[in-house]
Amino acid sequence: MSKLQLSIDGMTCAACVRRVENVLKKVPGVINAQVNLAARRASVDVDDASLDVALTDYLVAAVKKAGYDSELQDNATPVQSQLEKSQAEISVLSRQVWIAALLTLPVFIMEMGSHMIPGFHHILNAAIPVTVQHTIQAVLTTLVLAVPGRHFFTQGFKALFNGQPEMNSLVAVGAGAAWLYSMVVLLLPALIPENARFVYFEAAGVIVTLILRGRLFEARARGNTGAAIERLIG
Repeated sequence: MSKLQLSIDGMTCAACVRRVENVLKKVPGVINAQVNLAARRASVDVDDASLDVALTDYLVAAVKKAGYDSELQDNATPVQSQLEKSQAEISVLSRQVWIAALLTLPVFIMEMGSHMIPGFHHILNAAIPVTVQHTIQAVLTTLVLAVPGRHFFTQGFKALFNGQPEMNSLVAVGAGAAWLYSMVVLLLPALIPENARFVYFEAAGVIVTLILRGRLFEARARGNTGAAIERLIG
């Protein structure tokens, strides 16, 4: 029996860990597979009789088919490369959080401003027709979901359709339902009873923004933990 190490990128929760372990164990020749979320590595025990270049390609392909980036990892890989990978992830998430927050803030103010400032809605409705407000909210929220929130939908629905829903699936269904219902109210109001014609664009935008913020905190903590583990391994 031999042990192979794979680097895994894109995992966010325990469901991701179980999913990667399951796809790896299904590859012929694999005896066992264990995934470490903090280190973003998979340790795979394989039968020596099956060990060849094709097997490693199958392992990487299986992980990528499940929706995660993977490559064969040399135990001698310097710690710095892992630190750089963590920093790159944090940088991307920081940018996504800022974009999502800036796009969501006007939507949140338009829809929820009266809860903070009495009479705000009367002033806003006098300045901007309600239909125009909803159109602006629709455009801004669509940008939030399509740009910084795109990952939730590409990964979430892929996992959902494969029968292995995870956290991204939950966010995609929740934010997507709020956005879709609001778009129907805006574009096809006749399909909705008059007393139920409310839009929830702010809910979709806030969900994505807050989850991205949480992912940023998580990435920072995981980066520190992963760096400590890498130093210990080294």
